[in-house]
Amino acid sequence: MTAEKLFTQIGAALSGATLHRIASLVATLVAAQLLSTAAFGQLIAVLALLQLTAICFDLGLELWLLRQDNTSIAFQTVLPLRLIAGFVWMIVIIGSMWWLAQPIYPLHLITLGAVFIWLEILLNTYFAWFKSEVNNELIFQTAIITATLTVIAIIGLFALPDVSATFVLWARILPLIVGLAFASTQGGKPQLQFVAKDILAVLRQTPPYATSVLLAAAYTYADITIIASTLGTTAVGHYGLATRILTALFIIPNAMHTVMVPLVAQAAEHTQYQATNYKSQFTVGLGLALGLICLGLIGTTLGPEKYVPTASLILWLSLIMAFRGISFAAATNLVAHNWQAQRVKIQAGVAVFNIALTYWVAQQGSLTGVAIVYLVSEIILSIGYFSLDKRLQRTLM
Repeated sequence: MTAEKLFTQIGAALSGATLHRIASLVATLVAAQLLSTAAFGQLIAVLALLQLTAICFDLGLELWLLRQDNTSIAFQTVLPLRLIAGFVWMIVIIGSMWWLAQPIYPLHLITLGAVFIWLEILLNTYFAWFKSEVNNELIFQTAIITATLTVIAIIGLFALPDVSATFVLWARILPLIVGLAFASTQGGKPQLQFVAKDILAVLRQTPPYATSVLLAAAYTYADITIIASTLGTTAVGHYGLATRILTALFIIPNAMHTVMVPLVAQAAEHTQYQATNYKSQFTVGLGLALGLICLGLIGTTLGPEKYVPTASLILWLSLIMAFRGISFAAATNLVAHNWQAQRVKIQAGVAVFNIALTYWVAQQGSLTGVAIVYLVSEIILSIGYFSLDKRLQRTLM
């Protein structure tokens, strides 16, 4: 595949994925504006807790699906697996929160948040299937419907006299339902396989992917949960807004990653993608980092006082984008050549380091310290992935 065709595929996948993520970012910014900092922080804390536990039915199946030769058949097992496991997860998490009765995690927000996370993961399952089939047109169509409805619904909240986190979640849930309905009708009608032996066969292959997703979630969302329990929801509001902006931008290197994985996995000559992979990811990551630095400087000098703490955190977190580019480039090769298990070992070490140090720093009352721990963790992760990829390349020579 030529570089021109490669970037055309990345651009097509990115266009759809970006629309979906931009809508999420708009929803986050509107929620931060309409809700008090404490209420916004509580919403972020609820979603972070749910995203940490959602690995119970996420299982890393999107990455697994991208590596399959016959993705249509694989999808027939993956979707019902996520449907059943997701329903069980919702019952367990809602029941647990009702029993614990934690004031920071109110039951009505947990319930709506669980529905939102479940629907989003189901929609991402369709996106993964479309990507593996190189059906970028359908990705774009589904994303533009979901994104447009999300922006309309969330902007419409400005017309209400009093907005709560409940309204924000409903503004996210309804567009997802429409997007799923469109994807399920336009993406063909695969015969869903509720066959126990097929489901067990998939589950036997997914532990490395599930573990990877769990560890990634641990050092992406555990800091929010730790901050909520130690520094309160107002602190979560400041830190959560900064990290949500960062996470929204991750869609760009992630789109490049998901396009490259099946290409590298199926390529007869892997070296043709090596230079393009690293150069493009690092260039994009560095550009995003510089953009975030500018945003942080503007926010700390010209922004409203409400957002100054968030802007200050962005200045530290912005550097993560450059190192994330290296991580994604190396992870592409590791996943494509089935070195996922070795990748998980590095993730595990970084996750333990991140959670332990984040907890200690949060106990000292420093949000900036938590942001620095996140940055240091990403640097260590990128070094580990890069070193592992170099070892992989030596085995392929």
